[in-house]
Amino acid sequence: MGLSPFQILYNRDPRLPSQLTSAWNTPQSFGDPDAAELHDVAGAIHDIVSRAHDSYVYKRISQRSSTKAPEYSLGDFCLNYSPKTEIVAKGVSQKPKLRDRWSHPRMIIAKGRRNTYVVRDANGKFFQVRPDLMVPYHFYWDGKPSIGSRPRHSAAERRALASDPSAYVPPIASVGDLVVFPMSLDDDDAFGVGRVVTMDARGRLNLHWYGNKTDNLFGTYDPLWMKPDRTWYCAATRRSHTHTPVLTGEYFGGEIAQPDLADVGFSLQNRRLPREVLKRISDNPRYGWCLEDNQ
Repeated sequence: MGLSPFQILYNRDPRLPSQLTSAWNTPQSFGDPDAAELHDVAGAIHDIVSRAHDSYVYKRISQRSSTKAPEYSLGDFCLNYSPKTEIVAKGVSQKPKLRDRWSHPRMIIAKGRRNTYVVRDANGKFFQVRPDLMVPYHFYWDGKPSIGSRPRHSAAERRALASDPSAYVPPIASVGDLVVFPMSLDDDDAFGVGRVVTMDARGRLNLHWYGNKTDNLFGTYDPLWMKPDRTWYCAATRRSHTHTPVLTGEYFGGEIAQPDLADVGFSLQNRRLPREVLKRISDNPRYGWCLEDNQ
C-alpha cells in the first residue's frame, strides 16, 4: 500500500473533526499540542475579523453623519429607493433579481413629519419617503424626463391610436342613410347593404335590407320585401300592403352598430354600388373582402 499526500506531508494519519471536538472548549484538558495550537489560531483569526468589522462599521457611520442630505423643494423630482424584501416564511424575494431598485420619477408635493417628504407618482399615488432613500432627479435639456410616465388612454383613444390614420372613417349614420355592414368572411356573402330605419339609445341600427335574387355583390340593389308565405322578393316598392320590409333586426343574426359600417350616406348609381364604396369595403380589414383591379 502506498502513502496518502497527508501522510507524506505530516508523517501521520489524518484525524476526523470529531476527534478534536473536546479540544475547542477545553484545550488544556486535552493533551495533544496540535489541538491546543489549532484552538489558539482560530481565536486569533476571530479577533482579527471582529476588529476589521468594527472598524468598517464605525467608518461608515462617521461618513454618513458627516454627509448632509440634499434639500428638496416642492415641485422637485426624485427617485425613491425600493430594495427587495424577503418573505420571512419562505425566504423568497418579492422582486425579481434584475429588476430596477429605483422607482420612476416622483414629484415632491409636501414636507412630511419627522423630516420626511410626501411624493406623488405618475399614477397619482402618494408615498411618504425618508431623505436617505431619495436622490434628486434632473430633466434633460429639452425639459422632458429621461424616464417618461406611461400615458393613460381610454379604450376609444387606444383604438384610434392603433388604427391607420389614413384610413377612411365613415360619417355617423342617421335614419334614411344607405350603409354597408359586414356579414361573413365568405366572398359570396362578405357584406350587406341596407337603409337605416331606426336607431336605439345604445347606437344599434335596424336596417331595411337591400339585395338581389342572385346575391351578386356587383349586381343591382333593391329593397327586400317579405310576403305572408315567408317568401321574399326585390323591388323598389312593395307589391301589396300585406308585404313587410325585411329588417335586419328581425332576420339578421347579429347586432349592427356604427363601428361596423364601411360606408354611410352614399347613393346607388344605376341601382349598383359605386366603385369608391367597393374600394372602401375592400380597404376595411373587418370585411375580409378584396376588390380586384379588373372588377
